[in-house]
Amino acid sequence: MRSNIYIFLILATLSGFFFFSCESIDALMSFKEQVFIKTFGGAGSEEGFDVKQTVDGGFVIVGTTTSFGSGGKDVYLVRTDPGGNQIWQKSFGGAGNDIGRNIQLTNDGGFIICGDYEEEIGGKRDIYLIKTDASGNLQTSNRLGLPGRDEMGMHVITLPDGGYFVTGNNVDSAKIYLAELDNNLNPKPGKEKSGIGQDGFVNLGAGSIRRNETRYFCFGTSTESDVEASKNSRNYYFFEFDPLGESAISPRFYGTSNNETATSVVRTPDQGFLIGGYAVIGGREQPYLVKTNVNGLLEWEVPYTRAYSTQVNTRVESVLPTRDGGYIAVVTTSEVNLGREIGLIKFDPAGFFEWQNQFGSEGDDFAGAVVQLNDGSYVIAGSMAFNIGATITENLKMTLIKVNRNGQLTVE
Repeated sequence: MRSNIYIFLILATLSGFFFFSCESIDALMSFKEQVFIKTFGGAGSEEGFDVKQTVDGGFVIVGTTTSFGSGGKDVYLVRTDPGGNQIWQKSFGGAGNDIGRNIQLTNDGGFIICGDYEEEIGGKRDIYLIKTDASGNLQTSNRLGLPGRDEMGMHVITLPDGGYFVTGNNVDSAKIYLAELDNNLNPKPGKEKSGIGQDGFVNLGAGSIRRNETRYFCFGTSTESDVEASKNSRNYYFFEFDPLGESAISPRFYGTSNNETATSVVRTPDQGFLIGGYAVIGGREQPYLVKTNVNGLLEWEVPYTRAYSTQVNTRVESVLPTRDGGYIAVVTTSEVNLGREIGLIKFDPAGFFEWQNQFGSEGDDFAGAVVQLNDGSYVIAGSMAFNIGATITENLKMTLIKVNRNGQLTVE
């Protein structure tokens, strides 16, 4: 059984991929804090969906836990130092399955979390907003959406006035929810739109970026495409939103006759946008990137099939611009006889493939998000299932992985 961290490093150096098992989770120790694998949680199961770097160089991770809280899944918040060592952990939620999908740093040094609140297991969900102080203590929370509807919270951004802007989905009607909130997490008068999209079409919101004092750029997935070749299939959806005016201004659709699903958007150095997600090509989920200018006009779109011929599925979970002008995507891959693994894929400024690395345990692993540090290294949040003793547990552990600038678990 391979349980030595130095073996992990050798494997990463030789192949750009590492696969490991370990006698215990405690065996995954920091190597001079230049690269590490850290796990968080208790006797239950934990997932990591989003990560941000804090002002002191540490990290804050949000996801779910069944080890702590009020029952079912609860929102799980973990704060670490720069070496990935846990400083504190918090959980929030009720009797049902509650999820933290997205986290942002707030203007007062605290954190804002966006996700779902389920009243009881199997019941309807509300969009769930949680505001904490810098120590993770609850300051305020709110549940948003239409009464009796099943809704999901996807993304939140902070505003200069101390308020917030939230993106969500109404699952029942397949429409997008957008709202501008005050600092108490209440929708501002007239600035809550709960049904963006045409009846009979699927519309899914994924996130938003503030354009100016009155408008937002919003993106997601839609079957409303105005492109003849891609009608009746899912495409990337990009539009402007005016809370006091039109719900969807100058909508644009990007895609092909394949089904594309958008998961992440970032501003690019030229003030344009990069939308990341995946396309179903030949029955397989494959990375799909779309680059636009500042007005959302398409500059290039690239589905990546050639570089991933051995992989059954490669789903982009999050994208990020890199310090060299390129882009990094954190992905969940699925390969024959290997299960699911966490991966990084690096692209140059024109969207061409540069390198990829994968990280996996003996169980199924899932990617969440990635941040790049000042030295060019990357920190990934996700979930891993580890071999504990003689059996493979089905329980996931929230995981934080730090790799070097080339995506490897080696010290430069």
